Amino acid sequence: MVDPKGNFYVLGTRFKEVSLLATLNKNKDDYDSYVLKLTKNAKDWEIGKLNTHKAIGASVLYLNTKNEAVALGFYSEKEAKGYASGLFSSKINTISEQIETNLHPIPIDTIIAYEKRKAGQINKGQRFIDDKEDLEGLKINHVVSRPDGSFNIFAEQRYAEKNSSYLNGVTTLYYQYYYRNAYAAKIDGEGNLLWFNQLPKNQFSNRGKRAMSYVHQEFGGYHYLLYWDMYRNIYKSVGDFASLLEMKRQEYLFITSFKINDNTGGVTKDPIINSLDVEKQRISSFQMDKIVRINDHKLILEAHNGRGKNYLIKIEGKN
Repeated sequence: MVDPKGNFYVLGTRFKEVSLLATLNKNKDDYDSYVLKLTKNAKDWEIGKLNTHKAIGASVLYLNTKNEAVALGFYSEKEAKGYASGLFSSKINTISEQIETNLHPIPIDTIIAYEKRKAGQINKGQRFIDDKEDLEGLKINHVVSRPDGSFNIFAEQRYAEKNSSYLNGVTTLYYQYYYRNAYAAKIDGEGNLLWFNQLPKNQFSNRGKRAMSYVHQEFGGYHYLLYWDMYRNIYKSVGDFASLLEMKRQEYLFITSFKINDNTGGVTKDPIINSLDVEKQRISSFQMDKIVRINDHKLILEAHNGRGKNYLIKIEGKN
């Protein structure tokens, strides 16, 4: 990340035990996390360690509304690396040997509720016993900073699995891509976690990201997370496990929105566009990286029906 003054920041990891033959794994091996800063026209890096006994997970660098550099991300307990226990934040405009790190834990009642809910979903046949845990391997998608020092974080459980098949003496490697539950949280200027939400979705493809994940919009005191889903999931509640949407199939799709109240964290879910509403054609796909934001409450996306016809769809929010 580069700030307005031309200073360059990088997040780094240093493992505590390293050998030439070691295969390092952040989910198994002990490590410390650092911030490196290269000031404009300087010859050497300034290096500071994030001062915490927790294991730092997925992290990002961003500028708050005062143009101050901040490191933000998830942390885990040392004995449960890879499983989010909470969020951390560190102001890093000035690099010292030990950088103060503020921890914002996810309430233990929330974590226990997720574990109980997964067990119930397994018993009902909705999930497999070897499914990832709900707070495992989360990645940050977007951060919103506010003048009062508070911020919102939007994350997702997304990952790829490497597999192989064997046919006629030939082994073929292939990847499967999963974009599962979304997560949203707000932390106030005093470092208190005001709310933390899990937002159920369950997307799968063997051709990369394509139409998976979500796009964030904010206006009128609400956050909107827009994503593709199928009819079977439309009216499931926030606590339900979403049925798997395979993006390669010709599903009956909807553009769906999670609407989140920024003050209370309250969530509602509503379908916005029926894919059959566009000239009575079934929209087969669109790509998340081809969405253009016009402003906070208006965006345009490109879609096609799989029969040689492309569409531009404008979505406009109203208070």
